[in-house]
Amino acid sequence: MAYIQLRIDDQLKSKVQKILKKMGLSLSDAIRVYLQQIMIKKGIPFQVITENGLTLEQELEIIKREKEAIAGKNVYITHTPEEAQRLLDSWKKKKPHGSKMAQKI
Repeated sequence: MAYIQLRIDDQLKSKVQKILKKMGLSLSDAIRVYLQQIMIKKGIPFQVITENGLTLEQELEIIKREKEAIAGKNVYITHTPEEAQRLLDSWKKKKPHGSKMAQKI
């Protein structure tokens, strides 16, 4: 039997334990389930998103394009704020298809 130790914010731990208790699980149970799912799925068993609701890959693409735009590179189309919002919304709806970036997180 192996042991795992990790440091975690006290508030986060407490909030998660309350949620898990309602589900009839301990924190250790939940971690075991999570590790089993990683093994079954051969990766993170859910879509990882940032606080902005995008995948890390999508956010990195936005940052890359912003830098290019500032430098005047690859600037072909202009978007109204509404068009830009629709584009971001469409990205949020897309799920990563086994992208390497999503698997590394």
